[in-house]
Amino acid sequence: SSIFTAELFAIKKSLEHLVNSNERYFIICSDSKTSLQSICNLDTDNIMIQSIQTLLYSTIQKHKSIIFLWVPSHTGIINNEAADRAAKDATLLTDKYESVLPTDWKKYLRTKIMSQWIRDWGSLPLTNKLRNIKSTPKKWLTSFRKVRREEVVLARLRIGHTLLTHGHHFKREEPPNCIECNVALTVRHILLECTKFVKARQNLNFPSELKKVLCDNEDSVQNTLQYLKDINVFNSI
Repeated sequence: SSIFTAELFAIKKSLEHLVNSNERYFIICSDSKTSLQSICNLDTDNIMIQSIQTLLYSTIQKHKSIIFLWVPSHTGIINNEAADRAAKDATLLTDKYESVLPTDWKKYLRTKIMSQWIRDWGSLPLTNKLRNIKSTPKKWLTSFRKVRREEVVLARLRIGHTLLTHGHHFKREEPPNCIECNVALTVRHILLECTKFVKARQNLNFPSELKKVLCDNEDSVQNTLQYLKDINVFNSI
């Protein structure tokens, strides 16, 4: 659970204890100001807060008085060390309480899935065209363009599959060769190797590594798109 949920759970357990107590006056101390403030929110969809509010209502119905006191870091409370030890010991308990909220599960699962994805991504061979230029699976901001055509071109270049290089699959033809160089036509060849476009690359001070040409850098992206326009293949990718 998150710290916020853990604090709410502690408040909830305190209320469960005192609701059946013979005493009438209570003070619940917490060092979580956010948790205490959240209890006042009547429009919340947090089930833990809703549960606390229900317990509070039941307690008030029994004519009991409860004061919530915010104490930063338990300052000035005697036996705070004992409370800290008890909190640490609680983490060793095998009993599980149904206190994990859906929001906490969502964060936990997102983290676990991303961690696994990163591990799987790292194990991919560099022969994988996208893995070769992208070290992690995290999203690239430069992939989101105002112009749809730019998005399409970038995506195709980065996965190494374009109409120029792989359009033959649709026509059931042989893979194309570069007319100028008489070698296999690939994204790498178009961007870095074709002798016909040496001057165009020099004019733009083009890098010599595919990873730098297609990286998540806006200046590099603009440079690459301009290069494709200069050699008249932007609309053919």
